[in-house]
Amino acid sequence: MMMKKLCVLVCPMDWGLGHASRCVPVIKAFLAAGCRVLVGVSGPGGELIRREFGMTGTPVTAGQNGVAGQPDKVPCRDMLQIIPFPGFSVTSYRKYFLQGLLLRVPAFLRHISMEKRILGELVEKYSPDLIVSDNRYGLVHERVTSVIITHQLRPSMPLLLRPLEGLVSAVIRGWTGAFDECWIPDCADDPAAGRLTAGHERLPAAFFTGWLSRFSPEACRNSGPPGNPEPPGTGAYSEKFRYRFLFLLSGPEPHRTTLEDMVKAGIGGLTEKALLVRGLPGSFPEREIRGNLEIVSFVDSGGLLKAIRESEMIVCRSGYSSVMDLLALGRTAVLVPTPGQTEQEYLGRWLASKGWFRVVRQKDFDMQKLIARQREGFAGDEAGRAHTGFGGSRAELQKRPIAHKLLLEQRVKDVLRKASGACGRSKS
Repeated sequence: MMMKKLCVLVCPMDWGLGHASRCVPVIKAFLAAGCRVLVGVSGPGGELIRREFGMTGTPVTAGQNGVAGQPDKVPCRDMLQIIPFPGFSVTSYRKYFLQGLLLRVPAFLRHISMEKRILGELVEKYSPDLIVSDNRYGLVHERVTSVIITHQLRPSMPLLLRPLEGLVSAVIRGWTGAFDECWIPDCADDPAAGRLTAGHERLPAAFFTGWLSRFSPEACRNSGPPGNPEPPGTGAYSEKFRYRFLFLLSGPEPHRTTLEDMVKAGIGGLTEKALLVRGLPGSFPEREIRGNLEIVSFVDSGGLLKAIRESEMIVCRSGYSSVMDLLALGRTAVLVPTPGQTEQEYLGRWLASKGWFRVVRQKDFDMQKLIARQREGFAGDEAGRAHTGFGGSRAELQKRPIAHKLLLEQRVKDVLRKASGACGRSKS
């Protein structure tokens, strides 16, 4: 007797591309387990998913969705479907992002209610056996096994609001506790998210999944430049790199554009090549050249992996998904937190204190100083060699993506077993 293929509804939060990005390995794991996967997403996150899984009409070539020359198998169209799911519109504030966000709490709560209503309609229409929500607290259903992915159980608050952290954390634990499971994309023994995951021990079903990177373990093992036996970024093998700098932009406006303008204005003194990825899928022009600066609107995982391999120094936001990708590849970077986003500011400080990355505030970002430091051996100083200290030696580091993939696969198997047992009955 043929077993029924379980249907999984995956809904990433649509604040930027990070949540959709870290859902890529989750979607792949469910597809590999033989599930039909529905992805509820809108906006740029939906475009990212379409590109990652070859659903844009563009032929999938070797290396487009995986390691160069070893592409991931693109699933059948009937196994993966994208359905629109509206997100919560965030107004960006130049200095006081979180304070401005707090003013929108009533609207956020109304959005959670709307999510519950839409989810009810989707459950009636598609009858999913499992719901996986990435930071969407309204996507829990009484009749369907529900999982939430989050690394923010205790969000970082501004200094004046710091006394409220405990209260906010308790509210988040209450929302999270309504789900059957909470998946934390981090390592219990050496957390990259620091105290953001504090309080997980108070949840009855919290599980660490390891870093959720869009890059496969094979890609992570081959993250260095071709022919280079040492970790990239030491400055001793600069001739191996195509680009001196790789700038990965992301996040809300106007800060994304502000950083882009700062890079463009200051890049004139660079005599080597640099690549700027704007993080705007679907925008035009898709590619342009300004002197030694190559600008592209967006790259998929294969293109991003190639760019990282070919770049000596990386500059990016300290968004958690970007951090997980770099950690999985064993690469360090200069992190520029989005101003006012206290989570990114905390992550920057935390990761710099561990010696894993270097952090620069956007208001202090200076391309000429960065170029000068790089020429003086910036990539070879203690912070530049940090990728050899991500929890052990280079050899140990290369084993981590495999271990994390196995951890995620085991979690997927366990929750599918739970969802299969819950089919046809209400959850207790």
